[in-house]
Amino acid sequence: MDRSARGRLVAVAAVAGVVGAAGGGLGYAARELLHRQAETARRIIGKPLGEQAPDADRVWKPSYGNPVDLLLLGDSIAAGLGADIRKETLGGRLSKALAKTLHRSVRLRTGAVVGSESSMLAGQIDALPSDYAADVAVIVVGGNVKPVMQIYISLINTSVIL
Repeated sequence: MDRSARGRLVAVAAVAGVVGAAGGGLGYAARELLHRQAETARRIIGKPLGEQAPDADRVWKPSYGNPVDLLLLGDSIAAGLGADIRKETLGGRLSKALAKTLHRSVRLRTGAVVGSESSMLAGQIDALPSDYAADVAVIVVGGNVKPVMQIYISLINTSVIL
């Protein structure tokens, strides 16, 4: 390779480096701009669904008697954010379905917290009374995280279904 070809190669590499650096800088600047605009919009508009879910904790289908204790932990989906009335919350829907399936009342306790992440589940469990024992526990995490939401259902007391 002669000197002129080597010089052109160095010049092309230098231009490519400058263009790449400029592109990366513009990409970063655009990302920061969008991030700040989103923060400003959130501050002005607020959260469209609010921060309080309807309180669905109660005994569902009390006429069936002998209630099953259902514990619901997790994030805003588990808390029922977005529902207008308590029977539309996840806890309300699960309680009604479980009561109809088992022909027993369901005592719902929701420990889920709006905005909670999976790392906060231990705190939700710690917040329960020390003598509380659920028959069935449902944990919903990752409702706002792609690609999948995870739902864990634990049948703690197997005599519930007998």
